[in-house]
Amino acid sequence: MKNLIISAIIFLTIYLAINCMNKIKLHNKALNESVLMLEQIEILLSYNNLNTEELFYELSLNNNYNFLTFINDGFKASAIEQSINKIKELNKIDKEILINYFSLLGKSDLNGQLRNCKIFKERLKDNLKKSMNNEVRECKSTGIIILGIGFLLVIYLI
Repeated sequence: MKNLIISAIIFLTIYLAINCMNKIKLHNKALNESVLMLEQIEILLSYNNLNTEELFYELSLNNNYNFLTFINDGFKASAIEQSINKIKELNKIDKEILINYFSLLGKSDLNGQLRNCKIFKERLKDNLKKSMNNEVRECKSTGIIILGIGFLLVIYLI
């Protein structure tokens, strides 16, 4: 019986660790994709000076977006916020950054839009660094708690 409980605890800990690491990996990919999108917007604005609809059309031609699928739908200001909120791989802060960026897109001159690209891109990069540390710490904490409970059960059963 003890061996069964020890095995179950070990497998549960391994499962939680793998699940947690996959979650971190998907979050990082979604954030990196967001940064890449802002870099592409910055380039398109710098060299082509496109309006918002043309910008989304050019972005949709890239078709490298696995998480930011709303880009393929074209620019619909009312639908962007809803689409961003549906991206489960991003956390609340990431979503707020993207929603704030898109709420400002097309509402200033070219220099203002380029400045916004840089500002929001840096905010996403900073959030990537911070969230990476927090998520790894959260995974470790969960694993330690599960192992602690498991060892207490083993000691209790002995």
